[in-house]
Amino acid sequence: MNERVSGQELVNAEPAGLDSERRVLTSDSIPSPRFPYSPCVRIGPIVQISGMVGLDPETGELVSGGPGPEVARVFANLKLAMPDYGVSFRELLIARIYTTEFDKFDQINAAWSVVFEGEAAPPARSAVGVSALPLGATVEIEFSFVNWPGFPDPRPRVEFQPAGNRTGFRQGITASPESVGACCPPQS
Repeated sequence: MNERVSGQELVNAEPAGLDSERRVLTSDSIPSPRFPYSPCVRIGPIVQISGMVGLDPETGELVSGGPGPEVARVFANLKLAMPDYGVSFRELLIARIYTTEFDKFDQINAAWSVVFEGEAAPPARSAVGVSALPLGATVEIEFSFVNWPGFPDPRPRVEFQPAGNRTGFRQGITASPESVGACCPPQS
């Protein structure tokens, strides 16, 4: 049976090894699901948030205006729920965007840019054009996070800088062609 807990309880817990139990996380800050699914599931360090559409948390209704306002509302709702799920934007691995109006993707990009402005490495993302979405939405976004309690930023900003016959990384990690070959032999 799935135990319902807040994500913050998991983040604050002392890990006794990798917790592989599936846990359903909820948030009172955003509209409750209207269909039978879990809004957020955590297994170990992986936190998967089900597809979100741009529902106004006060009314529970889809915001008007099309893809741009819907994406802005999805991200506003995500920000409201993240403390309950125990995650932050720096742990966001990938966002999967589904849209019925791919021809208006510039509006999606504009709303995305507001959220990730100034990020050296925004999360990965995929975008898929679909014929229909729940509740008549034009955009739905699902999110995957990797959340290792006590682990430093899981998305380090790495820049390659040539250093002689070695490659130096901003974080002081170096690799020679020999060490890379020993670790990862070429595929034949």
